[in-house]
Amino acid sequence: MVKIVCFLFSFIFVCGWTCAFNASETQNEKWSLGEQKIHLTPDFNETKQNDFPEYETVEIFELWKKFSVFSMQKSRHISINCSRGVERFIEGMGRNEIDSMKIFDATGKLPSGLLRGNVNQFGDFDECMSVDRARYCLAEIDLEPNWKFPYIQFKRLIHSHYAIRETFDDVKHRVPGFSMVRWGFCIPKECSARDLENALQERFGITSRIKPTMCQTRNEIIKDNADFGNKIAKYFFGFLILITLIATIKGQSEFLLQNKLGKIVDCFNLQNNWHSMKNIRESDQEVKVLHGIRFLSALALLVSHKTMALFYNPYINRTVMTANLGMRWSVIGRTAILYTDCFMLISGFLNASSLFKELERGKNMKFGEKLLTRIFR
Repeated sequence: MVKIVCFLFSFIFVCGWTCAFNASETQNEKWSLGEQKIHLTPDFNETKQNDFPEYETVEIFELWKKFSVFSMQKSRHISINCSRGVERFIEGMGRNEIDSMKIFDATGKLPSGLLRGNVNQFGDFDECMSVDRARYCLAEIDLEPNWKFPYIQFKRLIHSHYAIRETFDDVKHRVPGFSMVRWGFCIPKECSARDLENALQERFGITSRIKPTMCQTRNEIIKDNADFGNKIAKYFFGFLILITLIATIKGQSEFLLQNKLGKIVDCFNLQNNWHSMKNIRESDQEVKVLHGIRFLSALALLVSHKTMALFYNPYINRTVMTANLGMRWSVIGRTAILYTDCFMLISGFLNASSLFKELERGKNMKFGEKLLTRIFR
């Protein structure tokens, strides 16, 4: 039986490796960063070069100045209250007020490494929340309609080869997307998410989506910390800490209660639980190889999920990281479904083993009970 389990595990791993190898061959032809090649987009390749002038002056410094500093000043498509808040913010900047300076400083700025995928800039959330009259908003920006000649040749580098595509209607929730730019803005509290969207469209001509839930003020955070659900969570964890201390102290004093309440309290004894965790009991009925499969699969899942989470962060070399993700050796850490299937394999094996043992003892297969058990587990 051990040989069968090992064979199945190896078979799944080899199949995943083979599929990823074939896919990575195609990806690596496009992502030849090692040779410093820029893979142009299909739209640009299909366009005849004669459609563009042979030489065009690119005012990159003027373009950089345009995007380097953002304010909602002179925006015509914002509310009256927002316009007043912006004017107070501008006047405060002129007087060097600390709160206005914090609002300006907390907004994300253009970083270095844009051609290496460093396009996510969250600003400084804590600094923005330290100002009573400030609001922090995290915007999702779609630059696709704005890619035009002569800058279109750089978009695959800036968007890290579009490793995972996303749209406003098809957002990759757990897995980070590479089509959108995520940017943090610290704006006056009087301005709403809609005001910020309109200001970005008017100033830069870019399409953005800012959910109201992605905007916060200092008062809203304080209010959220005092809501009913937050209080329930605090009381629950406080109760767990209290009962753990009581059980541990009671265990040290050897004061035991034989009733049901005492036995329940003893379940939270840290010392007893620690000894139980360190104790390794062996049984003739268990299959030891399953422990190794479980450990390796859990470790691989941890690496895979950690890698996914890291791609949300601002990285100077995110494009290079994405290119490495398409290489053959990375299949070990990025094919999480293989290791999830290993847990399904273990579960099926243990259920089948338990079923056969019951049948050998002459018992019937209680399908209803097993189904109910699996549902609750």
